[in-house]
Amino acid sequence: MSNEILAVIVFGGLCGFALVMLWIERRAVTRRKANGTHIDVTDIILMGSKAVAEKNKSEN
Repeated sequence: MSNEILAVIVFGGLCGFALVMLWIERRAVTRRKANGTHIDVTDIILMGSKAVAEKNKSEN
């Protein structure tokens, strides 16, 4: 087996793995949104965890 074919197989495997992990994460986000436990990470980065906790209290 040549080095080029081996590189294509390894790269294809890595791409496939990344796509499966993305699919699993999207399913988990959908499940958390349905349960009401989803936290938007951008809110934490921009406002801090205390502001996010206060925002969630006001929504409920």
